[in-house]
Amino acid sequence: MATPFTPRRTRRAARRRFTEAQILGLLREAAAGTPVMDLCWNHCISRSTFRAWKAKYGAASDIETGERAAPGNTERI
Repeated sequence: MATPFTPRRTRRAARRRFTEAQILGLLREAAAGTPVMDLCWNHCISRSTFRAWKAKYGAASDIETGERAAPGNTERI
């Protein structure tokens, strides 16, 4: 007797290995002068992943506290 065919789920939700804070930390390390290849090697990510993160979070990597400065305040904290 044959068992009925049950389709398997082919797509699963991707598990995120890095939080947004960790990604921003990596981008800050690269901005501070750490070679990108060393960061990628040490954290087991590809260069294309790093480039995608830089494109997505690049503007936010300059912000240390995660808050934006007031519009009238041009002084860097």
